[in-house]
Amino acid sequence: MRTLFLLSLVLFASENLEAQKGPRVEMASLHYDSQEITQAKEDIDVAFEKKKTAKQSKAWLLKGKIYYSLATSAWTPATSEGKLKYFQECVNAFEMAKSTDNKGVNAKEIWQNQKVMNAVFLNEGVLNFNSRDYTNALFFFELSIQTAKSLGFTDTLALYNKSLTCEKLSRYDDAIKGYKQCAEMNYCGATIYKFIQYLYLKMEQPNKAKAIVAEGRVQYPKDFELLRTELN
Repeated sequence: MRTLFLLSLVLFASENLEAQKGPRVEMASLHYDSQEITQAKEDIDVAFEKKKTAKQSKAWLLKGKIYYSLATSAWTPATSEGKLKYFQECVNAFEMAKSTDNKGVNAKEIWQNQKVMNAVFLNEGVLNFNSRDYTNALFFFELSIQTAKSLGFTDTLALYNKSLTCEKLSRYDDAIKGYKQCAEMNYCGATIYKFIQYLYLKMEQPNKAKAIVAEGRVQYPKDFELLRTELN
């Protein structure tokens, strides 16, 4: 009896200590608000070890904000693998926050965060592209497209930039696929058909090059450059 009583005291003390510490999500929120981002990350990561946390939109939203802060912090190197991982994690977290927000309680805050990220990713992509870091540029353009899709629209600028980046990386099939999507949305007008034609010629596929110019001529019959390209 005495052993059981002592054991129950130990259990009570343990539970009381856990109660004093508070739930990990709340602790993560407190550390996030006080700009203790590293500690906030540790707390939210532990919180998500419990299955029930994955059903909480507010927890996913907090995780997204924490990981975004980590990705954009001054102590995270601009081109590090960690920075890219943090950005990917925050994108996934905001998407999960949206999918688990059954009553739309967090909809506005999720939308605001995703809207900011869409612009940040596009800008990061351009910066990396201009620095000729095409691999990282592609990563950010793809994140921009992914975030825009979650917001309910197609980011045509990011799609065009992604295609151009694929071209720089000699991923011509991917570049053509992206340019064709741009053409379907009338982005860049007749010029986009010339980009595709150029890549087909570079891939030594003259028949496809001829066909895409003909397709462009149907869409833009008055475009002089396409007419001249077709004649040539």
